[in-house]
Amino acid sequence: PHPDGGVGSLLDAIDLIVPHQANKTMVLHYARAAGVPAERLYFNIEKVGNTSSASIPLAIHDAVREGVIDRPLRVFAPGFGAGAVGGYVVLRVDPAIVAA
Repeated sequence: PHPDGGVGSLLDAIDLIVPHQANKTMVLHYARAAGVPAERLYFNIEKVGNTSSASIPLAIHDAVREGVIDRPLRVFAPGFGAGAVGGYVVLRVDPAIVAA
């Protein structure tokens, strides 16, 4: 459901997707399969590698520092782990309150 109660899917309401940074190839594969263009995703795995459970917070920080998040945005941050473990959070990230 749309987080604001409006018509449309959750992904329609998302400004940026910041996934867990363990496997970029796999994430891009599933994004394409879901019809999500790569431009909607932010990755920093090339710079920091797989930082395990810290990957999403580090990626959000880097996106702010690089100006990718330059105004308050609604961010979808899906995570996954070994086996059948997964989850996500939708949050509003305001660069004015993220330490650069």
